[in-house]
Amino acid sequence: MEHATSNEAKERARRLSEYLGHEMEEFEVLQKRRGIVKVLESDQDVTTVEAAVRRIDAQLRSFQLAVISSIEKNTEVLRSIAVSGREQSALQTLYRVTATDASHDSGERFPPPQCHPQTRTDILQQFSHWASTNDPSTRILWLHGPAGAGKSAIAQTLCQEMAADDHPVASFFFKRGDPSRGESMKLFPTIAYQLAYLIPEFRTAIVDCVGGAHIFNKPLSTQLKTLIMEPWHQLPNTHNAIVVIDGLDECTGEKRQQEIVRSIAQGFIGNPTPLRFLIASRPEPHIAELFQEPSLQNIHREINIAPSFTDIHTFLRDEFGRISQDHRMMVGVTAPWPSHEVLEHLIQRSSGYFIYAATVIKFINDPDFRPTDRLNIIMGMAKPKHGSPYAALDQLYTQILDEVPDGSQLLRILAVLAAHHVLPMFQIEQLLGLESGDVWLTLRRARSVLDVPSQHMDTTPLRSHHASFIDFLQDEARSGAFFTGPGSIRHQHLGAHVLDALSYTCKDQSLNAVGHVAWEFNEEDIIQCLPTEDLVARLRPVNPDFIVKFPDSQSSSEKVLEWLKTIQPAPPEDLIQVWEAYHFMAVCDGAWRRAPRKTRNAAIDVLLDINLVLAWTSPHLIELFHAYVLLYDSVRGPPPSLDKIRHVLDYSWDDLRRIICPLRETVGQDSHALELLFLSACHPTRINEFHPAATLQHLAQGGMRTMINVTTNHLPVRFYAAAPLWGSVLRACPPDTKLLETLIESERASAISDPERPSNTSNVHNAIEWLKTFPESPRQLIERIQELLPNSDNSRGASTNVDVEDLWVEWKKTTGWRPSHYAA
Repeated sequence: MEHATSNEAKERARRLSEYLGHEMEEFEVLQKRRGIVKVLESDQDVTTVEAAVRRIDAQLRSFQLAVISSIEKNTEVLRSIAVSGREQSALQTLYRVTATDASHDSGERFPPPQCHPQTRTDILQQFSHWASTNDPSTRILWLHGPAGAGKSAIAQTLCQEMAADDHPVASFFFKRGDPSRGESMKLFPTIAYQLAYLIPEFRTAIVDCVGGAHIFNKPLSTQLKTLIMEPWHQLPNTHNAIVVIDGLDECTGEKRQQEIVRSIAQGFIGNPTPLRFLIASRPEPHIAELFQEPSLQNIHREINIAPSFTDIHTFLRDEFGRISQDHRMMVGVTAPWPSHEVLEHLIQRSSGYFIYAATVIKFINDPDFRPTDRLNIIMGMAKPKHGSPYAALDQLYTQILDEVPDGSQLLRILAVLAAHHVLPMFQIEQLLGLESGDVWLTLRRARSVLDVPSQHMDTTPLRSHHASFIDFLQDEARSGAFFTGPGSIRHQHLGAHVLDALSYTCKDQSLNAVGHVAWEFNEEDIIQCLPTEDLVARLRPVNPDFIVKFPDSQSSSEKVLEWLKTIQPAPPEDLIQVWEAYHFMAVCDGAWRRAPRKTRNAAIDVLLDINLVLAWTSPHLIELFHAYVLLYDSVRGPPPSLDKIRHVLDYSWDDLRRIICPLRETVGQDSHALELLFLSACHPTRINEFHPAATLQHLAQGGMRTMINVTTNHLPVRFYAAAPLWGSVLRACPPDTKLLETLIESERASAISDPERPSNTSNVHNAIEWLKTFPESPRQLIERIQELLPNSDNSRGASTNVDVEDLWVEWKKTTGWRPSHYAA
């Protein structure tokens, strides 16, 4: 270091010295702890020393390669080529201000990242075609992708392929925080120096342009014009070259990054030079917005690096094969290794990007450990004894998150992602009580790890580019200050927000279900939180709409009830009773949703006595039972659930509690007993004995009203399943003016004309048949509704009508409905 003649050489020697010192410190600690003789007698420690020797040897070889490369490059430019004194002076002037370690063939970057063989072939072919053409609309190619997508590897591979084909390529690979490769003022002098080295005509043309050292203090646009564009304009048109600028986002200063791109765009104004630029960066907002400016609209094209699971499969398959063959600890390991299932798991965990796969291979391929043991750590089957397998990945994630200005708000949003919620930004804002656009503004600097939509009103769900990023957030040992998984204070706060959302209500009960974020949650978001008095207070006003719902309402309510009972001091008894009622209703709903499938079997032997059924049930409960049966489309799906039937019958949850919960005193919570009670009340031979004509009219009215509410967005689309056979129920009703008015309203609102509903044809047909029962049939209404049916002239329409009638016969058989029952 003392005798080095350049800053680059001093820096290179300093880094080597530090590395050797680090290795010696570790050996000295081992020696002091055990003594040199004991160290030499231990096979394990000899292996450790041998590994250290191999690492030192690799560092020395890399150092030697860098020195030789630097000497060869400089001597070839200044001595091997016959240059004039003025040319030599100009090159020496350029060399003093260049970043010699920034080029694709620099020894300082050895070994550089590059694409694995047979991967990224499509995108490399696009680049090859772009490099060989002179399309003025693609003078600039912007390659962008999230962190770890492989941008630098693609740029490096392109440079190597171009150089191998004797195609002139100059490059600058930025590196964040590096005193040489992180500064924008070195960019264009470095590119000019490389072009002069590659193209003799350019070297001659640049002599008069370099002038004095003052040019290197000028604005970037002046440097580009003077050092590159003007000399290049003097060359014959036959010359074509590529300039690759990688890691633009790692250049110091956002304004400098934008200045680089604007300078390049400005350099093309009035200059038909065939020089072409490839710029690779993360999709940072200030860069993405820059490429939308008018000066860049007609001279650039964008390429987004999409995930490729096929490429990841190729990479992992080849690398595991290499480890199996080369690693000395793999002798005797049975092939195939790893198994197909493990390989597929790793491919999926990669999310189609190389950063995760490369990290895994680097960890597993450590010569000091058994690859099989290291793979077990990756798969979570063992814990690491020496550091995290994802240290490099975690450092990358931490660096990106550190750059987000509003750290407090970022943590609130990350807690939503760590809980595996895939929500659009407006619902995250709804959940956290933020203003519209807050999430988008907060996450602008996190686009390298998150797929943030381009507009804040976009309804696309917010996702992570990498599945491993969610793992990072959930592991405190990895994420540190950004830990937002279960057990963190941020997750506890999220639980409070979830309970507040679940308490949402409004005067119009039907609107509780429309587009609200509460529908996205389940009991896990509650029970993963520590049971505290604050959460208990927030649990009291929870809206049952979001709890007693299919498909897991029984399990959900039971888990919340168990979680509630663990709180000390014990919560109020009335709150326990409310949740016990919710759980009982969920148990009943589960039993009664299973039972309608069995009512089709008319030969059920064991039924409860009619008097016992009447003693245990109220007329409202009988009506609720019959809603499950009469609205059940046995051909196309499961019976509707309690939360949907509630809307058809226009019951509140308090109504349902009063109707259903008395069964706990008579029948209990036994699912079989609840199911038997249901079957006894809904058996086809009895159903007409229990319900009056008013039940059918109530269900037909509620069914059509539900369809109207869905069509007018007062209920979500999933509530179409609330009354799948409203047409059959309507057809079974006697003529009624109120029902006719509701049907007319449904037809006007297009509530009965959704072609995507499988049962739509059947319902429309049955509605027409019901209209024909009026003494004076409403012909105009019938004609309008008939237009909703398939064309009767084609075979499909004919067969549909036959099928509809078959369904009507099946419905009557299942329910036991008899027209003569209402003849009087």
